[in-house]
Amino acid sequence: MDAIFNERRPGRFPAAVLEAATEADVVAGVRLARDRGWRVGIRSGGHSWAAWSLHDDALLIDLAGLRELSVDEHRGVAQVSPSIRGGSELNPFLRERGYLFPGGHCSTVGLGGYLYWAARGSGPGFFGVVTRFHLKLHDLPPVFVHTTYVFPASVFDELMHWAHALLPTLDTRVEPVIVGTRIAPPGIEHDGAPLIVLHATGMFDTIEEARRLMAPLATCPALAHALVSEQCQPTSFDIRTRSWTGRTRAATATPPTARGPTPRPPSWRRCSGTSTARSRRPRRS
Repeated sequence: MDAIFNERRPGRFPAAVLEAATEADVVAGVRLARDRGWRVGIRSGGHSWAAWSLHDDALLIDLAGLRELSVDEHRGVAQVSPSIRGGSELNPFLRERGYLFPGGHCSTVGLGGYLYWAARGSGPGFFGVVTRFHLKLHDLPPVFVHTTYVFPASVFDELMHWAHALLPTLDTRVEPVIVGTRIAPPGIEHDGAPLIVLHATGMFDTIEEARRLMAPLATCPALAHALVSEQCQPTSFDIRTRSWTGRTRAATATPPTARGPTPRPPSWRRCSGTSTARSRRPRRS
């Protein structure tokens, strides 16, 4: 239960927990469960909000001890254990070698927490135990930018009507996210009222392409009420995994076994844009 990331403690308890260190351990665990008549639950990182890995009268196989991480640069394919964390372990490893693999936003989630859903849509109901992913990699794009707006909750209707019409028309390389929060960005006077954050990132081949494809986000009709407005600003993966307070979400797990040829660092080019921040207290809605 200690490996569950949140404070929810469901009333389900496995019959035993196997902390697998090798694939052979996993095989032996599945056979033991079959002999005992137990079901099998799998934990990649324990980040499931609903604690799907926990079942009564089951064997919980914890994959945290599987720590493989390697890249075949001739094929552009990575071999990765499900417990490797996408944002804090896999992405930094790949960036040093000039590669990228798309994943989720939370840097501390084990890779299995993303990719099991891609296994023919089965999610936590997948019928086997995945011990290794073979990931087809992308070349790291030379231009990485973001547009970020922070609004008081009072503009919710105006913002969402605009977003509902615009976001489906954006280029597929632009990833927009809209979230609610009570945590204000640095430099903003804030009394704890709800805020709405629109954050979009884009990865492109040229600066001109970035400006053109991020430009539709500047048509937001609620910009006059924005507490923060940053348009087409250069960014990095490290910045994107920091919280408002600047604290990096660092992994505490054992470092993966990294194997691969000499790194080839990417070259970064800046994208000019505009950035403004207003020290204004948001109104309560």
